Amino acid sequence: LVLGMSIFNNPNALGHAIAPLAPMLYYIMVWRRPFTCRVLAFALLPLPAFCVYLTESKGAYISSAFALAGGLIFGRPKIVQIIMVILAVNVGGTLLYSLPRMGVMRSGKASAAEGGIAGRIFAFRYAWDVYQRGGRGLGKDRFLPSIQSERKWRKSAHSAFVEIGAELGPTGLF
Repeated sequence: LVLGMSIFNNPNALGHAIAPLAPMLYYIMVWRRPFTCRVLAFALLPLPAFCVYLTESKGAYISSAFALAGGLIFGRPKIVQIIMVILAVNVGGTLLYSLPRMGVMRSGKASAAEGGIAGRIFAFRYAWDVYQRGGRGLGKDRFLPSIQSERKWRKSAHSAFVEIGAELGPTGLF
């Protein structure tokens, strides 16, 4: 029931689930495999990357980078692993702060007034209010329509736990 409800109906959840596919494809079809498998892999490897790109999810980009770096470090000589970790930390840190809204986060001036944070706080508070009422919750697939009709603003929770808690109540969340 939980898997069929809220887990993939927002870009963040989908992006985080797709992130490990690139390293998995690499080890299944490229690493120590014959040439024909490698050719097919290079046709398939762009698909998860393109899917994550289309989510426009900063969290999915970050988790994809970690999955890819971690996957490529595995099975290498120790000196290569050390060099790759140093490169990943330095280059990754630089790229991380070039993502949208990360400059605000780094400066310590992120607040509830920032759009991405305010929307999540709004959805979390609404879900908490619904959860606190007790009962059986809003009902399956009723979070977005309910938040729109009651608060006049349609906002995804960006969290399967928040949506499930609001939709199914305490018993369903348990």
